[in-house]
Amino acid sequence: MNSPARITSSLDGSGRVRLSLESAAGRSEAQFAGRDIQLVPSSEAMITAAFLPAMILGTDLVADGYASPKYLKALVRLGDIYHAWHPGKLQKIAVRNVEPASTPHQPQARVGLFFTAGLDSFYTLLKHQDEITDLIYVHGFGGRPESAGLEPRKQDMVRRAADGLGKNVVEIDTDVRTFFEGHGLHWAHLGAGPALATIGHLMAGQFQRIYVAATHPYAGLRLWSSSPLLDPLWSTETLEFVHDGCEARRTEKARLVAESDVAMRTLRVCDRASPDAPNCGRCEKCLRTMMHLLAVGALERCTTFAEGPEAHRVAAIRFQNIGFERYHTDNLNALRERGTHPTLVRTLHRNLIGTRRRMILRELLDVSWPGLLPTTRRIRRWLFGRANAMPQGAVRGHTIEAEQASMARWLE
Repeated sequence: MNSPARITSSLDGSGRVRLSLESAAGRSEAQFAGRDIQLVPSSEAMITAAFLPAMILGTDLVADGYASPKYLKALVRLGDIYHAWHPGKLQKIAVRNVEPASTPHQPQARVGLFFTAGLDSFYTLLKHQDEITDLIYVHGFGGRPESAGLEPRKQDMVRRAADGLGKNVVEIDTDVRTFFEGHGLHWAHLGAGPALATIGHLMAGQFQRIYVAATHPYAGLRLWSSSPLLDPLWSTETLEFVHDGCEARRTEKARLVAESDVAMRTLRVCDRASPDAPNCGRCEKCLRTMMHLLAVGALERCTTFAEGPEAHRVAAIRFQNIGFERYHTDNLNALRERGTHPTLVRTLHRNLIGTRRRMILRELLDVSWPGLLPTTRRIRRWLFGRANAMPQGAVRGHTIEAEQASMARWLE
């Protein structure tokens, strides 16, 4: 194993917390700042942020100080789970120099929820509306890099939802996503869950419980950064992390969310710009969510989508993995049961059949010719790159776009 990595923290005069990780690979840093809330560095926050980077480096982690005995004990299990999920990527490590010490219990009345105004977090908010006091919105967790200009709109939707339901808003600024991705950790698969737990620990003295809304139902659990298996293990004796919502499929969540007029005015799922609404109405996530709402008879009451789920856009959806296919299968079954929108049902059914055929073919090719699919993907990228670099015009009698589409069909 390499020489140990060391994680340290500091608090500057403006209340900004800096976590610094030093290892043989170099030095990296993550920053956190609270708006109208004081963040306090802790050993738990430092270790949570640095645990996976140290595992990917294959080195023990040094973090001086004291930490919750419950938390330190759970780190062993967390390491076992992460290593079992990604044995070639994440190595088991030890955390050194940290002594177990219980923090004097100071009962806190505040209960938080990491909230984006999306379907999952709205479901958890409405389910625990009487208990949750604060909605925690994190700036810097957004989707695509070009979505930064949408941040004021996202912030506005969260605040409007909070005002409508009588909740306080806690806003956090951080670059921790860059920190995790800089260590080669996929954000959704590995980084986001520990990042949320890090922020929770920086606010530990002010909350007794923080909810994390589930992405997947129990029937469709995946190796994901936030899960019912992982999130509770970041807890201490005085701060509980609760992974919530796995009991419900997306259409079931939509049924509860549709009961809230506030949610129907502030639901936001999209990271793309639209001049007319908070959600573009064209991307896969928008189409998926609109069909959830359509299946429970609530889409016409939701005012946050620029366009409806038109059949030609549904036909163009390409499911990236089995999780997306399950979301839309749920939609298909719910729309069929409702007995409306037959054209949309037929279109979605055809698309899902084609998707399943492609998945079966890929599995067969992976077993029979393990190197074939990666090679064809490289060929596709090379061909498309060449085509995109060519001047606009005809290619063997076809447009460049038609040539690319033809090649894509051939390679799929």
